[in-house]
Amino acid sequence: MLALTKHRALVPGEVVLFTRLPGLGPKTARKIWQELGITTLEELRQAAEDERLRRLAGLGARSEEKILAALSAAAEP
Repeated sequence: MLALTKHRALVPGEVVLFTRLPGLGPKTARKIWQELGITTLEELRQAAEDERLRRLAGLGARSEEKILAALSAAAEP
């Protein structure tokens, strides 16, 4: 439990929320945060719209489309 608490303290709060999006696991969330400096869901949306996520190994246009769809679905009431 202590390790989890320590880990959460090192990761910006909304980065943890990235993993709630379908198809986006903790390794990919960490890569997005560390390599692109993205720490909020809004920044994630903007990066996907600007096609910046595909610069990362393992992510492409399809990944960006899925992330945008998941963010849109999460925003619906």
